[in-house]
Amino acid sequence: MLPSRQRVSLLALGLLLGMWSAPALAQTAGCGLPAAPGVSTVTLWVNGVQRSYVLSVPSTYHPTIPGRLVFAWHGLGGSGQTIRSHNVEYGLAGISVYPNALPCPQFGGQTCWDLDPMGQDIAFYDAMLAQLEAQFCINPQRIMDYGFSFGGAMTNLIACVRQRSTRAVAVDAGWLPDAGCDGPVSYWAEHADDDQAVSITAGRAAKEFWRNMDSCSTATTPVWPSPCVAYTGCQSGFAVTWCELPQGGHTWYTWTSQAIAAFLSQY
Repeated sequence: MLPSRQRVSLLALGLLLGMWSAPALAQTAGCGLPAAPGVSTVTLWVNGVQRSYVLSVPSTYHPTIPGRLVFAWHGLGGSGQTIRSHNVEYGLAGISVYPNALPCPQFGGQTCWDLDPMGQDIAFYDAMLAQLEAQFCINPQRIMDYGFSFGGAMTNLIACVRQRSTRAVAVDAGWLPDAGCDGPVSYWAEHADDDQAVSITAGRAAKEFWRNMDSCSTATTPVWPSPCVAYTGCQSGFAVTWCELPQGGHTWYTWTSQAIAAFLSQY
């Protein structure tokens, strides 16, 4: 083995000659393409059906620096603009995407998400992701989702069946659809004990699923905002935070946007 002084000299020589380089940062095909900041509505065809989403590209976006991509899923009867109005994007750097659901006859024509793992809305997600990766400079290891109620269930579904393109998620008053799940995902959730629309039992079950999937212990430590707790002993690089409120009903709380942005900003 070479003496340490010689090894250092060889390393320096390699750097000077371009023989040594740091691992390339993960990025998508859209890196280097021009893109203007702003908010727009984008349409695309998915399996013969025209779909749409609201796209928000911040002024801080740089076409050569791979950044975060965030999908936000609205609740029953809502729209992309509905969940955008909660302003999570202003505390969470990156490109934000607000998909619009289709009307559902089973809910009187209100918009809802198809929670079939092989259904039209997973196909919609795949199509959006492919389009965005082709047009923008995204770090594929920094893609995340959040959602409310029905949108929380859609968020859980994506975390399960698209784990390889999902780093972290946040769910407000959602549940876990029946779907096979691929692997660990950092998870934040809140739910009220007196929620009459989505039972607290469903929220607890989803939380327990992700606690086990992330190999967390049952021990917790308090975190902001109260009464949230973070589970300890999770698999390296992953986390589970659970916020169970004694009351409050089925709603988006005054601190929800800030708490979601703070959690997802870690990734």
